[in-house]
Amino acid sequence: MLVTYHGIVRRGKVEIAADNIPDGTRVVVVMQQTVSTIEEQQKRLAAMSQQEWEAPFKAYARLTAEYPAEVDIETISDEELNAIIHEVRNQV
Repeated sequence: MLVTYHGIVRRGKVEIAADNIPDGTRVVVVMQQTVSTIEEQQKRLAAMSQQEWEAPFKAYARLTAEYPAEVDIETISDEELNAIIHEVRNQV
């Protein structure tokens, strides 16, 4: 079951305004950050070198070569896809 609590980070620690969360509870933190304006994003991208621009794409290519997909998404049936999803959900 998922429950949402609001909190804030102070001195590197997440403080949540709730006293009923049991010790050992697994949590995921989703941060809300300010979004840059289009103009700020365009300036940041324009200032990037070709090497900086290509770096994440090259890293992704290395990862996909190192860890190839176990299943081709184009050939998997809906039933097989559902089975994979249920298997992963049961591992969490």
